[in-house]
Amino acid sequence: MESPTDQEARSQILHDFSSNLFVEASAGSGKTHSLVSRIVEGLTGGQVVASETAVLTFTRKAAAELRGRVRLRLESLSREETDPTRRENLSNALNNLGDMFIGTIHSFCGRLLREHAVAAGLSPGFLESDEEDDVRLRLVVFRNYLESAEGMRLVGRLSEAQMSPRDLHDALAKVCDYSEVEFPYEVVALPDAKAGWEALDRFAIELEPLLPPSLAEDSKCALQDTADRFLRRLPKVRRDKNANLCRLIEMWESMPGQRLKDWDPTRDVARQKIERVKSLIEEFQVSTFHPFLEAWRANLYGICIPALMEVRAQFRAERERRGILSPDDLVRRAVEMLRDSGHVREQLQDKFRKLFVDEFQDTDPLQAALVFFLAASGQRDEQDWTKLPPRPGALFIVGDPKQSIYRFRRADIKTYNLVRDLVVSAGGKVLNLTTSFRSVPSLCEFSNTVFRSLFPTAPTPKQAPFSTLEAYSQASSRLQGVHRLLQRCRAGRDAAPREAGQIALFISDAVAKGTHTYGDFMILTQLHKSLPRLQAALEQQRIPYETTGKSSASRYAATFLDLLEVLSNPVDGIGLVGVLRGPLFGCSDEELYQYRKNGGSWTLVGDGETGAVGTALNTLSEMRRRMISMSAGASGKFLLNETGLLALAAASKGGDLEVAGLLHIVSELRTAESNGQCLAETVRHLRANPQGANLPLHAGRRDVVRIMNLHQAKGLEAPVVFLAAPIDGRKVDTDFCVNRDDGEANGFLSISTQSRILAQPPRWESLQSDELDFLLEEHKRLLYVAVTRAKEALIVGEWSGASYADTRPWGHLTPFLDEYEYPELSIPVSSELLEATEIPTQDQLEQVTLRWKSATKKCSAPTWTRVAVSASAKPEGAAIAQVEVPEDLLESEAGGAAWGELVHRLLEKLVNQPDLTSKQLTDLARWFTFEQPELTSWIPDAIAATEGVRKTPLWDKLLSAREQHSEVPIGVSVDSPDERRLVFGVIDLILKTDEGWEIVDYKTDRKTMDALIDRYTGQVEQYARSWEKVAGSPVQWAGLYGVRRGDLGPCQGD
Repeated sequence: MESPTDQEARSQILHDFSSNLFVEASAGSGKTHSLVSRIVEGLTGGQVVASETAVLTFTRKAAAELRGRVRLRLESLSREETDPTRRENLSNALNNLGDMFIGTIHSFCGRLLREHAVAAGLSPGFLESDEEDDVRLRLVVFRNYLESAEGMRLVGRLSEAQMSPRDLHDALAKVCDYSEVEFPYEVVALPDAKAGWEALDRFAIELEPLLPPSLAEDSKCALQDTADRFLRRLPKVRRDKNANLCRLIEMWESMPGQRLKDWDPTRDVARQKIERVKSLIEEFQVSTFHPFLEAWRANLYGICIPALMEVRAQFRAERERRGILSPDDLVRRAVEMLRDSGHVREQLQDKFRKLFVDEFQDTDPLQAALVFFLAASGQRDEQDWTKLPPRPGALFIVGDPKQSIYRFRRADIKTYNLVRDLVVSAGGKVLNLTTSFRSVPSLCEFSNTVFRSLFPTAPTPKQAPFSTLEAYSQASSRLQGVHRLLQRCRAGRDAAPREAGQIALFISDAVAKGTHTYGDFMILTQLHKSLPRLQAALEQQRIPYETTGKSSASRYAATFLDLLEVLSNPVDGIGLVGVLRGPLFGCSDEELYQYRKNGGSWTLVGDGETGAVGTALNTLSEMRRRMISMSAGASGKFLLNETGLLALAAASKGGDLEVAGLLHIVSELRTAESNGQCLAETVRHLRANPQGANLPLHAGRRDVVRIMNLHQAKGLEAPVVFLAAPIDGRKVDTDFCVNRDDGEANGFLSISTQSRILAQPPRWESLQSDELDFLLEEHKRLLYVAVTRAKEALIVGEWSGASYADTRPWGHLTPFLDEYEYPELSIPVSSELLEATEIPTQDQLEQVTLRWKSATKKCSAPTWTRVAVSASAKPEGAAIAQVEVPEDLLESEAGGAAWGELVHRLLEKLVNQPDLTSKQLTDLARWFTFEQPELTSWIPDAIAATEGVRKTPLWDKLLSAREQHSEVPIGVSVDSPDERRLVFGVIDLILKTDEGWEIVDYKTDRKTMDALIDRYTGQVEQYARSWEKVAGSPVQWAGLYGVRRGDLGPCQGD
């Protein structure tokens, strides 16, 4: 065959060792082959010395592949080479290959730091943490900060804004993850609340006449619903709390949706009415709502960011104190060492004369700095890496900017462009590899047509330039070129399973005909959530597959974790009942009830039990005894075999996926044991991370269909590639942006919860817009990765419904598919598929719906009715008197369920520890309200209410009682001919005195004792009857303790 058109560039890669080379290798152009060839040629010719070379990659898998390919090539050449000098070099290279560093950039930095720990200011025995360890320590540091004086002020301000410290967790993670980025902020004054309330009042006055007289019961108009809620809330909220004003304004931050028929039967009239309302809303949005929210959020941003930066500093200091470095710390500390220590830099520059960097498009600024500090020569005092020209021949960098798709991991195309320019300015060369050894001509033509339009002709700060792909492979005799898989249906929920079924049928048919093997197919999606649907379709056709990355959690894996959790904690009664009721033992509620009624306990510490539940407990106890004598991995396999879970999972629908989930747990048990983790810790980890990476479902078998999301596909290829799940896209959005202009890195955050925006820097929309431009361009590069995976055939999934290029994963391809009339893929006819996708008639739908409702009603009929004791209380009514008493607690604003719960918890502690001081109670209250900062201002009232009990007759009675039981949960069955009821509740205080049992229920209401007794007597009497049934003896007295007044009142007895 003829030489590729880029042969000159390939020759320079092999032979030019005196120049720094920056190679831009298009998809399928043999990037890794070129890298390996240059290393091997350099070792053979003597230009490269193994002990003076570092080859940096970005994954362990890539490093292992490179190491293996270099060794195989050296071994092959050593058998064929005839030149004595080259043979000797090959022999030396093979003997000393272990001296060449080939690994990830993080492991390389770890090695540098251990060799020069003193210069780096580290202990040589420092530990390397993983992400989970970092998260735990970060939260500990944050909690400690919140307990400081500065932290308490932050909590107070958050409380005023109706925020919780938990709302800052995500923002804190981002600030800590980007340790090299500064987060500037401005001090912005709070907006004028008085003007805000006045504007809301004017808005309400003008809005109400424009609305229908009343909200129809069947109205589904979001605009009407929002207006109705707003008008009902406005007169009721407290106007001395600015957060209430903010929450009301937030209701109108964006325009609610409208439904015409809810406004008027005549469409034109409805439109006119809606337009008048929208015009009013837009007027107030511009004049009041948006300016107020921007100022409010900017004020909070100026409060939160300094606190988060301080926590980051404390987090870094704590890691250093413990001698722990995260992966990012490794790179940062290595760069700081090279920047600040000239003699160490010179030593390492002499040691590593040649640097090879793979996948450079994934490099972040810190990693680029590391490479340039090592590749430079002299200028030991220069600390700006961009001013250090590399030594001639020191650098070989290879990457493809069109495949830069990891911006969320700091990969920055601006850094890529900067490094390329620096190499050129220092006399280096940029070489372009454009010949594709992967794709057939028709696929290269399609790629060129699409991306000539989507990419610019020259590089920009946000996008890579277009470069033509030139096919070297010949046309295939099998299926080739671009095909469409179009779903013609109205609803996306119908299109998704239909497409998955068609893909599975096509693969099954192609393999049956002998034109392809399972390993010829790869299925790509943009989102993880699309994978289970495809897995299920392949399972149905019994097609072997392997999923790379994350997938949905297995239901059998969840059952296995339940079992492991119970065996690791034999006194976990709730978990034990769950396992007994689950698929492993299937004990019925009646059997469990009878067992407990007969005196059985929910533990695994006993033995010799009888009955169905007892037998199950004996089995679990035996499992636990046998596990203790086994290793973690062996015990996992033992349990799978003993319970039959593995066989059950294999025989189920989606069996391969279920089996993979179980085997993943066994693998994690082995790993945890080697790391010194106990079983309980491992189970907690697996609970928190249910979507761990899948194991190969068919170990040792390569002939499987590969399914993955796009970010996992880079570097992979397959003869036939499906771009699936066209409906599963997402709008490009971001809550974080970094500006790296002028050599500085400044970050900006939008702090929010799932339901609302909490804090943003001033001019956030402008900052976000710039970042969104980067992400939209990255979306196009993701598409490039997808299109260039195919060797012979690319099949693009489409949906006839609405499609938007920026939200649908393959939307940018649609215009080209239409213009050039690419053919649709021929799917084999299947009666199963036709039945599955046939559109039913309306009568059929109604019949199915009726049958489903009937069956659901029958199955959901309860065998027990759960009734709260509190339901016995009389409803709130005007007949119950309230007396305003001029005492602090009666006039206090403290109230509500949350405040009542706080007082109950403090009273519980005081009953159990009567000698608690006021300071100790205050500390407890702060701990109890950690996640409810809005209660902080009411802690003094709660302490006063709690300590007030010491001055009442109840305290004397409590101290003299034989027994005291606090916050006692009860659950008592009450059977009748019509139903079986389970009455439940919590008795605040139970005392056993010389006269017998006494029951006290705390009330934090502001009512008189007569009013409390009138309302709650039924509840207290039910408590008394329930306790008599449990204790087997009568209750002599039952009554109420009014927390605010400190008085006792009887509901039963004298």
